[in-house]
Amino acid sequence: MIDKINLFGSLEVESNGRPADILKSAQGCALLSYLLITRQRHSRESIAALLWDGPSTADTLRFLRKLLYRVGPLLPDLEVTRQRLAYRAGAGTVVDLYVLEAGLAGQGMERLDEALQTYRGDLLAGFYLEDATGFSEWLAVERERLRHRVRDGFRRLCSWCEETNAWSRGIGVARRWLALDLYDEEVHRVLMRFLVADGQVMAAKQQYQVCRRLLWDELGVEPEPATVDLYEQIQAAGLEPGKAAAPALVIGNRQAWGEAPSTELFFGRQAEMEQIGHWITTEPAHLIAILGIGGQGKTTLAAKTARVHAGQYATVYWRSLINAPPVEMLLDDYLSFLSQNQGAPPEGIPAKIAAIRGYLQREPHLLVLDNLETVLDAARAGYFRSDYEEFEQVLHLFANGGHQSTLMVTSRELPLILGRRDGSAGRVKTMALAGLSADAGADMLATKQIALNSNTVTALTQRYSGNPLALQLVAQTVEEFYFGDGEAFLAAETFMFEDIRDVLARQIGRLTEPEQEILFWLAVARVPMAPYDLQARLIQKRSQREIVEALQALRRRSLLERTARGFV
Repeated sequence: MIDKINLFGSLEVESNGRPADILKSAQGCALLSYLLITRQRHSRESIAALLWDGPSTADTLRFLRKLLYRVGPLLPDLEVTRQRLAYRAGAGTVVDLYVLEAGLAGQGMERLDEALQTYRGDLLAGFYLEDATGFSEWLAVERERLRHRVRDGFRRLCSWCEETNAWSRGIGVARRWLALDLYDEEVHRVLMRFLVADGQVMAAKQQYQVCRRLLWDELGVEPEPATVDLYEQIQAAGLEPGKAAAPALVIGNRQAWGEAPSTELFFGRQAEMEQIGHWITTEPAHLIAILGIGGQGKTTLAAKTARVHAGQYATVYWRSLINAPPVEMLLDDYLSFLSQNQGAPPEGIPAKIAAIRGYLQREPHLLVLDNLETVLDAARAGYFRSDYEEFEQVLHLFANGGHQSTLMVTSRELPLILGRRDGSAGRVKTMALAGLSADAGADMLATKQIALNSNTVTALTQRYSGNPLALQLVAQTVEEFYFGDGEAFLAAETFMFEDIRDVLARQIGRLTEPEQEILFWLAVARVPMAPYDLQARLIQKRSQREIVEALQALRRRSLLERTARGFV
């Protein structure tokens, strides 16, 4: 009598506590495994075709008859008729596959936990049958099917551990899951969350490094954005060892980061981050606009700040507007995210806005819209394009308050509606982003293999006005073409990099003729100028009203700064 059959990992068949004789026959083991796994009756022809490649049906049937003659006495539960074969394991036989499937099909978590412990590895790990293509293909499919079922089982068990705050137990479950596939980043993230929740902050950070090293050493890839996001969120939270994390960080509030950049390398901007953090947590502001010219780091600052404060919101949704999606599409996508795809969004923009307002009032949400300038009118600074005017309703939705949610936007231009409402009851805030400081520029340049003294760093930062994109391109150029010699680069002629040229060309291409003329004269003068100074120098005579309107537009486009002595 066969007592135990383990199909997971290396095949084990025991009879009276000892290895069964069936293990001596590869075809016999394949036959037993196939009948156990499928739990069906099979025709002799199909079994013969599965276990042997040929040369003909008559030959494979003859091979099967010989096999049954040899192994029949070794398998007392084997059912054999003239047409079909089946295997019905006796009541006293424990089959690990059956234990697992019963646990996966049930609702009890304790039983599921015990069942998952039977999965010691892939189905029939290491088993191979020569000249049996059909069996090999079937086995590969079954292995993958069971992997998915086991993964779903571990996912359910980990969710239960999260719901019951069973952090220590969750750590053990996640480690068992990870042992089955060391390169599964989902499991690494689950384990990191459990470790943080259990107060093992350093262990969570080390787990990220383990994951990153495994992926790089074996696959030559970096972790997925979701894994990097979680690590950065743990870093930014500033958790103390032994102190449990906030539930939102632990269980993973719903976050869709879309095209948000990684912020693992982040330089300077501490004052700006603290200011935005104050607006979010203390005032609080419902609409925050981060403004600046191209390459200034608006998107990176928004991503970093959003990740730091993500735990304060029920959801985080990041959407890039670089391709100018229609407002109705944006609202539909956001509603589907908020509702977790429960039902179709309502028809009409007013109804969609009202539905979103309902979510915002029930719990706090963070929406980030990147590159808002793409839906603004190039000819009229601060106005929305004619087919995107409904975006004003989205801004009004957040700016009007009556909820605990936040909209954060990045833009090269300030929408007129925000300029009018900036500071109104503390609900709308704008931040004009300047260049990086010399210290932050030094930190950025230090990431490249280039030799720079403090004077060279300061000179480079000043030459490119602390623009992060420009400094990044400088570092790459010095490293690649000047062999790390920053002073030699400075001694050369001034560089205008293609990427920066493209950024500026797109921004200048949006200017009206008066705006371009004023910007030109300010660039030539290199000193602050008041409206009456400009009026005296412009080649084409313009009224004070025209000049003031152009200056206002240039400020909204983040191309001018106002000083005590004038505009520059």
